[in-house]
Amino acid sequence: MRNGEEWKGCTKGEGPDIDEMYATSPEPELDEEESHHPGELEVEWDYWADHDERCHGPIDTKTNRSEHSEGFRWSCCGEIGTFANGCEEGPP
Repeated sequence: MRNGEEWKGCTKGEGPDIDEMYATSPEPELDEEESHHPGELEVEWDYWADHDERCHGPIDTKTNRSEHSEGFRWSCCGEIGTFANGCEEGPP
């Protein structure tokens, strides 16, 4: 962008806070009796097809995992979303 001109629908100053931390943990700590996912939470790229990281910011953030859980899939079982029940019983 030059001198505040628009670029593909974005203007200077728009977008997420660049200091927002990337998500680093696939899920919160669980009790021994609960289920868990042994895999990683991965970006579901079809969901984010119109998202340009250069303009809108990173996809894999804590905020996006919370607000757009359908945009992520578990590598271990293919379940969609951060709120999906675990695919294995017991502690991780």
